[in-house]
Amino acid sequence: MAGAAQPYVTDDAAILDEGACQFEIGRQVNRGSHELWLLPACNFTGNVELTLGQSRVNETGSTRNLYVLQAKGLFTGDKDAAQSWGWVAGLLGRPGATGDQRAVSDVYASLLHTRTLIQDRLSISANLGTRADRNERINATTWGVIAEINLASRLLFIAETFGDDRNHALHQAGLRVVLVPRRMELDVSRGAENGSRSGTRWWTIGLRFNQEGLF
Repeated sequence: MAGAAQPYVTDDAAILDEGACQFEIGRQVNRGSHELWLLPACNFTGNVELTLGQSRVNETGSTRNLYVLQAKGLFTGDKDAAQSWGWVAGLLGRPGATGDQRAVSDVYASLLHTRTLIQDRLSISANLGTRADRNERINATTWGVIAEINLASRLLFIAETFGDDRNHALHQAGLRVVLVPRRMELDVSRGAENGSRSGTRWWTIGLRFNQEGLF
């Protein structure tokens, strides 16, 4: 789930067209820290979408870089299908790890399902997977559900809840504005820990650029 289309965590069962690429850039602001991400993705073969990106986290007195390498594919479904199934697998790397810390810190995989309803005005995606934290030697079952509602031809409302079996669930909601059809989108969201007034809170803003027919 870590490599889903930012700023959201739950992934949809869809991939880029063959020969197309996507570039995501964004910022997340938490209490006491903020994060920048750069996530380019391409479909070179038509069957698998590959992402190789970076996240830079700035906390009080420290900065750390995280790298993500992810593959995503489909079992069933196409652009015109009412539902589709897919998979995603990836790893997170922490360069410069020393001592007992591992350079590849997390490994994850998820099963993806997407269904469209109400004449494609509503899309619901669900993920179920696993994540292994190799530094902490912790395995967790991960999950997520996201709904996208078309409010207008270029405006979507998005609501999501996600988490794992070891921590409190989280949620976020926001808007996606299509600035240039099939080319550029703007996302803004606000998120928090479920059922907590003093827990984790954040807001995000991100841009997504798409380019078809590059290969």
